[in-house]
Amino acid sequence: VPMFSKLGQIYTALISETPVKQESFNKDMDDLNRRFNNTLDHLKDRVDYLENYNSRWNDYKKRLADLHAWATQFAPQMIESLNASDLPPEEKKQKLEKLELEFNEKMRTFELLSSDAFDLAPKEGNIMEAKKLKNEVRNLHATMNAINNTIQNNAQMINQDLNHWQEYQSQVNEIKPWVEDAPKSLSIEDYQPTVYNDALQYHDNIEAYKQQCQKKIAKLSTIAQIGEEIQSNEFLPNDMEF
Repeated sequence: VPMFSKLGQIYTALISETPVKQESFNKDMDDLNRRFNNTLDHLKDRVDYLENYNSRWNDYKKRLADLHAWATQFAPQMIESLNASDLPPEEKKQKLEKLELEFNEKMRTFELLSSDAFDLAPKEGNIMEAKKLKNEVRNLHATMNAINNTIQNNAQMINQDLNHWQEYQSQVNEIKPWVEDAPKSLSIEDYQPTVYNDALQYHDNIEAYKQQCQKKIAKLSTIAQIGEEIQSNEFLPNDMEF
């Protein structure tokens, strides 16, 4: 170090002129050397700390920006897709589960960011930066809460729609075989009785069939009501096809 070289020269000159004070000079030089080395060590530690702090700070800002982009751009798009009226409940359920998993992951990221915010911002005494950071985290927290509330509301509607849709399909599958097979089994169009007893039996069969039709019509009415209970039901066919 140039400064210490100069001090060494001065020290040598002083010793040659005042040899009786050599011990005192040696002690002063050792003390000065120790202090200087301590200062260098402190500066090195400080530089290492600031480099590490700057790296952590930049990483923090990137993670915060990424989460903010997800909460304000991607999450609303995913939520909007849940409200598509032409999407069957099964597909909505799949999208909902995917969104819930992703939201839980983002909430864990937010919790880490919240912890890091109070660890990073105040370190260097930058009060304005600390306030700005706290406001960003506070606003993001409100946004995440709003997303969670929206997800919960959508989950309730989607689960209800899915239950109704499954009941709708069950009822349709129950009545469908009868609708397809009843006319064939009765041979209504082709059968022409030739004797009185056959005609009487045919008449009884027709009456029984009419009663079955009334029950099935009531069943179809129930199915239609179930379909109406599905809040997003544009995916349903306009007419029931068998």
